Amino acid sequence: MSISQKSASKTCVFLLANGFEDIEFVAPWDILKRGGVDLLSVSIHDTLEVKSAHELTVKADVLWSDEWKVGDMLVLPGGGEGTQNLRAHAGVIEAVQKQLEADRLVAAICAAPTVLGDAGVIKDRQVTCYPSMATEVETMAAKVLGDAVVESDKVITGRGPGVAIDFGFALLTKLKGEEVAAEVRAQMVF
Repeated sequence: MSISQKSASKTCVFLLANGFEDIEFVAPWDILKRGGVDLLSVSIHDTLEVKSAHELTVKADVLWSDEWKVGDMLVLPGGGEGTQNLRAHAGVIEAVQKQLEADRLVAAICAAPTVLGDAGVIKDRQVTCYPSMATEVETMAAKVLGDAVVESDKVITGRGPGVAIDFGFALLTKLKGEEVAAEVRAQMVF
């Protein structure tokens, strides 16, 4: 039996903005893909090509303006410029709010928890974020922790690029369970 057959189908949507932190997208995407999660990348710009903070060009699956369905989880990679672009996009804020109103999962890493703060969805939740963002996020969240990954009532946050793999496994565990996450971890030779 393959990994994807071990549990019900799950879907995850990544929102990509120019300036996203490379590893905060690529590592979780890879881990979720290995775990049999159906993935979709959405460019918030008017082009499918999105350029990372370190000049990696990624071709998103669809444009924000295209018709696309929300998933079981919505993921916001961080990065300074990427996060600013996400924060400036009114549709992203609304998508985060609607995702949680529908009792679905939202995940953000590095600076991207500020987007969750802008959406007003972390005022009663504990989060983690990139250390230089902690002062700002403290004004938006119930509590900011220094942990690598924090899960608080349908919201999963990661501290920064150095924990992107841990973040990816936290997302996979939440979507597909411990057994699938352990199998992917073993395949990746941890």
